[in-house]
Amino acid sequence: MEAKNDHAAATVFAGNLAWSTTTEMLHEFVSSANVPDLVDCEVKRHDDTKRSKGWGLIYFSKSESAVNALSLLGAKELDGRVPHLRLDRSQLELQDELINLYIGNLPWNLSEE
Repeated sequence: MEAKNDHAAATVFAGNLAWSTTTEMLHEFVSSANVPDLVDCEVKRHDDTKRSKGWGLIYFSKSESAVNALSLLGAKELDGRVPHLRLDRSQLELQDELINLYIGNLPWNLSEE
């Protein structure tokens, strides 16, 4: 699975998948919408039972294609359900944002050093 991420610039999370949805079905679903730059797809399964967890990941080589997939696939049905699609949280980056961290309850005699 790690090799898929090595070639992917962005990942789309696909939730609300039917238990019967396979990786091949997810791949065909994305391919049928002609979304460019698709690297691979996978439906996550339980290790012990091999039953679907009801979600999967869709890997793209370009971030723009992942964003494009959200609009192209947003209302389409897969295996009797409309998947909930969003950019994978691990892919979301805080770029050009200043983050302020406030720490309270410090002793009065604490210095900046």
